[in-house]
Amino acid sequence: MNRYFPDKGISPVIKTPKPTKEQLHPFEGLYRDLSMPGWTYDIKAGDGTLLVSDPLGEHVLRQSKDLLFYDEEGLPAGFHADKDGNMEYFSYNKAGSWSEKLPEPAKYSDVPENHPYAKYIYSLVQLGVIQQDQDTFKPEEPMTRGKFIAQLFKFTDFPLSTRPSQFSDTKGHRYEAVIQTAVESGAVSGFSDGSFRPDEPVTREQAGTIVWRLVKQNLMVEPVKAELSEDVSPWASEGVQFVVGLHLYGPDVTVTNGTVHYRPKDSLLNQESAVLMGLLFKNLF
Repeated sequence: MNRYFPDKGISPVIKTPKPTKEQLHPFEGLYRDLSMPGWTYDIKAGDGTLLVSDPLGEHVLRQSKDLLFYDEEGLPAGFHADKDGNMEYFSYNKAGSWSEKLPEPAKYSDVPENHPYAKYIYSLVQLGVIQQDQDTFKPEEPMTRGKFIAQLFKFTDFPLSTRPSQFSDTKGHRYEAVIQTAVESGAVSGFSDGSFRPDEPVTREQAGTIVWRLVKQNLMVEPVKAELSEDVSPWASEGVQFVVGLHLYGPDVTVTNGTVHYRPKDSLLNQESAVLMGLLFKNLF
């Protein structure tokens, strides 16, 4: 490479005058990698620059040509537009890979744009984790155990199990296959009476434990320590500390002098589940 393509030390030419925020607005959006769906780029227009957030961190892109930008290190980033000038694809720091721009989701009547959980909820809708099959999201309604697992496993590439469910109360249930998949992956187990209770609200400590077991066994993630203000069930201690230690929570959690008030035994609400999954997706997948 050095022989045939030597670095000539030529800096990229940056467009002047720098474009306005309005001119850069068409590039904004959420882009998902075509070969690795867990890899996303969240692009926002700034004052003369594009601000990109991806699993590697935050990047600032400056425009060189109509569809060509460069980051702080001189790495190129390119866009592809359709015949009408609408952005379709983005290529940046994953060699030989393109990402598709995801369409903007329809808005829920009970989740306005200024809702404190809106960005997490609509991001999961764009990614297909949340199925937008009704007009309302019901953000303060408890998340059920079955639905939580169904949404969480949208982040994985596990094929759905074809084995019969080992729980009597999940046979014929809409989430039967994904619950059985979660069992076989080691992420969940049932209750001592042999039931799973898929329509029962999932508690915050149950959700944390499911997440922890999934990433621990499949991504070889190390435990994380956190200071909690409440008692946690012994079986849920590592899971809750993992979620709290990585700050996978929203404004529902308060911190006082480094101690986190997580409310582990409360039910996990729909809006809180969106934060947990959204931040988990951004940090690990």
